[in-house]
Amino acid sequence: MQMKLELWQVINFALAIAVGMLIGTEREVSKRVRHIAIGGIRTFPLSSIIGYLVGTLSRDYGGMIAAAGIIGIAAVTVIAGIRGRAHGITSELALVLTAVVGVALGSGYTVPALLAAVSGTVLLSQKTQLHQWVATLTPDDIRAFITFAIVAAVVLPLLPDMPLGPEGVLNPRRVWTVVVLVTGINIAGYIATKYVQMRHSIVLGAVMGSLVSSTAVTWAFASHSRDNPQYAPMYGIGIVLGSGVMLARVGFYAGIVSPALLVALLPLLLTSAVVGLGALWLLVRTLPSIYAAADNIVPAPPRNPARLQSALTFGAIYALIAGAAALLQQLVGGAGVVALGAVSGLTDVDAITLAMAHRTADSSITDTAASATVTAAMLVNTLVKATITLIRAEPQTQRIVAISLGSTAVVLAVALIRSFVLL
Repeated sequence: MQMKLELWQVINFALAIAVGMLIGTEREVSKRVRHIAIGGIRTFPLSSIIGYLVGTLSRDYGGMIAAAGIIGIAAVTVIAGIRGRAHGITSELALVLTAVVGVALGSGYTVPALLAAVSGTVLLSQKTQLHQWVATLTPDDIRAFITFAIVAAVVLPLLPDMPLGPEGVLNPRRVWTVVVLVTGINIAGYIATKYVQMRHSIVLGAVMGSLVSSTAVTWAFASHSRDNPQYAPMYGIGIVLGSGVMLARVGFYAGIVSPALLVALLPLLLTSAVVGLGALWLLVRTLPSIYAAADNIVPAPPRNPARLQSALTFGAIYALIAGAAALLQQLVGGAGVVALGAVSGLTDVDAITLAMAHRTADSSITDTAASATVTAAMLVNTLVKATITLIRAEPQTQRIVAISLGSTAVVLAVALIRSFVLL
């Protein structure tokens, strides 16, 4: 039987060789450094080529060809590992992965194959960093992550999808979906903060920590600026950048639930970020380089957000705000909802942003009113962080934060006033 060679097959064959070379190069370097890896720059490309041929044949002769090829490579790998007395099975699994990627490329599954290859190479190359990061985790962290997995994968599907409360805003599944979304983002920030803490970086710690809570970062950095006054400007930079992450979080949550609200907020978010970060740049561009070189003190990471108590607390806050927003809109109108936004901004902007996004998506509130409500929350939250800094921080930190966040607050205040005119 004559097979017609198509362009995508040639491209995928080249990709199979490239993937094998990529993983093989990483293993070759690892073998040279640690003297434990099997295979190298030749073995892995050969494995991917064999996998590619097996995958190509399986398109015409069935999946048993692919299964037999993968099992055969796995058997050879195990035997080689036993004879070489390798420690662990990472290289053996990497060799099997390379073969499977080759099979996928030969079968036409290009994107999944490349994703698997790149992800595998990253994991292989980050051995030391990953082990160091795991060392920062505690048993409580692991239990909290498991708890979150249970409430996300087990509890969420079991909750009823039915409207409850005023205007049906207290849908149990929707409320818990919001909890899972926010807690998932917070966990990503917490994990990143653990990694950054290992790397000792004030600025990176502020950015990653603000994925969990920019207000908590402000409180911690303001206090640490007094304990380490020689690094006060760096803490000021961290607070301002953390507040910038708050703007990004608002845009993310609005966009994922209600693109219409994101469109309404985007000009304001961009203007606020440009003005605030522009003011920061003007303030810090003349700082001595000693501060950047001394960026080596990071406060302890925030409390693990995957704890069940944290998830339940946020769920209760979101449900309260969503219900209050519906009642206030019925009783008072848009002005009452904006006032609720201002009050919620005293502690957090996530809950009010998601509540307004859902109401906008349901056409229960106009884009203008929802945008004004979120703006009020951002304005109050920005002023809260500026106030915390003025009370707790060193003068150098106070100056940087007051001018940068003050500039952002002016933009938000002007936008809020303009929204009131349009309501």
